[in-house]
Amino acid sequence: MDKSFKIPPKSPAHLTDAKKLPEILKRLIGIEFKLTSKTRTDGSNLRKLIANELFTNGLPEGATENEFEIVPPRKKGVPKIFT
Repeated sequence: MDKSFKIPPKSPAHLTDAKKLPEILKRLIGIEFKLTSKTRTDGSNLRKLIANELFTNGLPEGATENEFEIVPPRKKGVPKIFT
C-alpha cells in the first residue's frame, strides 16, 4: 500500500465526500478476485483493491508532520488531528 495512506488529511473537512465514494468504488463491482479462505489474506487483498481505487481518484491534502500525532505512542491507532 502507498505510504500516502499513512498521512491523515489536513482536516476532517478535507475527507472525500460520502456522496462521491460510491462513484469511486463503483468500478469494483463485478471485478473478479480470488478468495483464499484465509481471512487475513482476503481482507488484505480487498483493502488493496479499495486503496488502489481511492488512490487513482486522488487523496485529500495531507497534514504536515506537526499537525497530527499518532496515539498511542507505539505508533498504532487513529491519528489525532490538531486543527
